[in-house]
Amino acid sequence: VENSYKEMYYLYKENKFEEAVAKIDEIVAAIPESKFIPKFELLKAYAIGKYKDKTAYKEAMEYVAVSFGNTEEGKKAKEIVEQLNK
Repeated sequence: VENSYKEMYYLYKENKFEEAVAKIDEIVAAIPESKFIPKFELLKAYAIGKYKDKTAYKEAMEYVAVSFGNTEEGKKAKEIVEQLNK
């Protein structure tokens, strides 16, 4: 799972945002109980922010903030949502 995350991160870094989002959806569906899900979802939200509009980005971040509020990723997403609301 960790290697999959690294692969998705490299896709993101290579500006392959749509491909990263599609693959993250596949991975998350395959590992429903993994502790890596918040990391994947946050990366997915960042990727969405790169190729979709601000509304889609904000919705993706809100999903992470609400779904994983007690994780580091959830807290980071909450901060980003607060910035977007300004």
